[in-house]
Amino acid sequence: MIIKDMNKLFDVLPYDSEEFKQAWEDWKLHREFMKEPLGPMAVKRQLNFLKTLGETKAIQSIDNSINHNWTGLFPPKETFESKPYPIATWDGKKYGQ
Repeated sequence: MIIKDMNKLFDVLPYDSEEFKQAWEDWKLHREFMKEPLGPMAVKRQLNFLKTLGETKAIQSIDNSINHNWTGLFPPKETFESKPYPIATWDGKKYGQ
């Protein structure tokens, strides 16, 4: 069997939402603009990777990579609520006491 368009073989999106479809199309255009188009195996592996993230994080991953002009996809960093640094009170002692 001869497959004329290898991209059609693997380009089965893990999510059906219009938001994800648009993000994926933007990603492919970004890679073409960077002169590093996605090959069929890269498409397969990147879609599998994005599937492991869940739809929301997958879209964040694509958006983040495009925003930073990257050619790879990475999981979005978790944001942690910063805790205030404990401040020691000064009780009137002089240095060394």
